[in-house]
Amino acid sequence: MGKGKKGQPAQQKEQPPPAKEDKTAANVEEQSVSNLKKSLEKLSLEVKKLGAVLGVEEGHKEAGSEQQKQNKAGQVDVNQQTSDSSKPTSSNAADQPKQDEQVDQKKNQFERPEMTAEEKKAQRAAKAAEKKLKAEASKNKKENAQQNEQQQANQQKGNKQQQQQKQGQNKEENAGQGKKVGKNDQPKAKPQDNGEIKSALRTGSSYSGKEVKFDLIASTSDDVQNAAEPEPIRSTVLIHPAFIELSTKCEDGIIDSIDELCKQFIDTTIEFVKSPQIASGNDNGSGESLSKKFDSALKHQLTYFTFNGKWPLPFALGNIVRLMRKESEKVEQDSISGIDAFVKLLDELKETNFIFAYEAISDHIEKKISKAGQYILTYDWCPLVHRILVDTADRDKSKIFCFVDEELGARGMQHVQAFTQKGVRSQYLNLNSISYVMHNCSMVILGCAAVLSNGCVATWLGSLQVALVAKHFNVPVLVVAQTFKFVDKFGSYGRRISVMGRKELELLPADLITAVVTDLRILPPSAAPAVLKAKDLEAE
Repeated sequence: MGKGKKGQPAQQKEQPPPAKEDKTAANVEEQSVSNLKKSLEKLSLEVKKLGAVLGVEEGHKEAGSEQQKQNKAGQVDVNQQTSDSSKPTSSNAADQPKQDEQVDQKKNQFERPEMTAEEKKAQRAAKAAEKKLKAEASKNKKENAQQNEQQQANQQKGNKQQQQQKQGQNKEENAGQGKKVGKNDQPKAKPQDNGEIKSALRTGSSYSGKEVKFDLIASTSDDVQNAAEPEPIRSTVLIHPAFIELSTKCEDGIIDSIDELCKQFIDTTIEFVKSPQIASGNDNGSGESLSKKFDSALKHQLTYFTFNGKWPLPFALGNIVRLMRKESEKVEQDSISGIDAFVKLLDELKETNFIFAYEAISDHIEKKISKAGQYILTYDWCPLVHRILVDTADRDKSKIFCFVDEELGARGMQHVQAFTQKGVRSQYLNLNSISYVMHNCSMVILGCAAVLSNGCVATWLGSLQVALVAKHFNVPVLVVAQTFKFVDKFGSYGRRISVMGRKELELLPADLITAVVTDLRILPPSAAPAVLKAKDLEAE
């Protein structure tokens, strides 16, 4: 029994632990409920924020808050049923919606009120109308600007027409005053002014040739004195047939190089000097020197040849004319012997500048060509360059010549035909293929029409492209020219460097030229003033 009594108190002492377990279970439930409340509160706050962003109306917010209250009240009832210790938490949950409502009210004060559909449509219509007004305003500005430009252009045209009309009237008045009235001629009445633009050219003239205007550039030059005199156009009665034939050859394009033009001009002058037009003055024993007689007679020929300055004499031909006048001053006043002596001087002038000069230039450039490579290139046609290449082919048959033309079948074909007959290897191509062949070439030889005092060279159109490609491939460019082609001019003169205004030329800058080969020696382009000075000293 004693043992049993001792065992009973032991059992009674072991009962308290289950009560502690009940308390811990209640605490766990309370913590889970409080965590659930916190998560619900966070969720409700996020839902409110999302509603504020999406523009939810206040009625929806109130409904949501009522649901939250009901949910929270239900949660409070559940907490009250489970345990009495959860009462303080239910009171806090009941106060939380009021605080949330206050926060929402503060937020709504700063939020932009939501626009209705009608307000949105009105706003869009206002923006579209504003854009339309801006487009119309810009269009009106452009139209006004175009109208102003047209008005200004019309005013300028009207002013030009008035100026041309005045100039035409002044020219007709001056022509009427300068015209001489013969015995059978009577002054004609002036035409009535009907407001039309009058032409500056004469009408009703008996002259059947071409009517041209005077060139101001030619009238100011010292080598074309005949064009400076404003004489009426004379008939061909006073013109020698040789000059008429020479002018026809130039018009038809038979003479298309400066060297050929100068040689033909000297031959024509020799034939003109032998004519009775020059010899008759000396046979009569009038005492007039041959130089004056030649100068006055040559003026008429040049007037016809240049069409009163429409096609001014090229610089090189102007130098030839001056040389012929200087040679005429050396002739004595003897009729027959004087003319024969003058013809002999003209023949020597031709030999010096076109035979001996060709030989000297060919000899000077021979050393440069012999040291160069196999391929030698030239552009267009030049008699002097052709002579140099022929001499080179005779000395060294291993050379290959490249002939380049602006287009296939142009003047460079003269080189090809001559070298094909001799059996010399050559290539022929157009200007577009210049870069393809330039990398194989070792030298470029170009002819020219004139060498200016600043070192620039007047040469055929397209030579500038050849020189630029040669500079890119580091190929030397040599220009060949006789000394009579050096002129004391600089800049661009247009027709004054062309063949009677028919062959287009261009200026080649001095920095693209390696050297200029003359009948004196090989010189740099910068030595052009020295050549001009040497010519002046030789003339003196």
